[in-house]
Amino acid sequence: MKTLTIIILAILPTLALAHEEPAIVKEWTSIKQDVKKHLFNNEYQKAVESSQKLLAIDPSNDEAKFHLLFSYLQSGKKLPEWVVDEVKFSHNDEGRYYQAIFDRLNKAD
Repeated sequence: MKTLTIIILAILPTLALAHEEPAIVKEWTSIKQDVKKHLFNNEYQKAVESSQKLLAIDPSNDEAKFHLLFSYLQSGKKLPEWVVDEVKFSHNDEGRYYQAIFDRLNKAD
């Protein structure tokens, strides 16, 4: 019984550490919150900058692409050529979802 208790006490801390989020996930979550905060506060240039940070972490992420395009759209600025040329949504369900939303918002303005 004593041996079993020692083994359990040795394993439990390891299991707790296994569920800790990686630093990159924490950074992503924090930046995404910043984007939403900036958009809510009409700080569109800051939202663009934060969206670019998200894309630097994961250039293929459709949500990050949407945030960048939406931030530019809300700012009233013309999309830079690099955004027009390089920021394309994927062809999966998530990409089509964000593309449809962006197209609808872009037509409304």
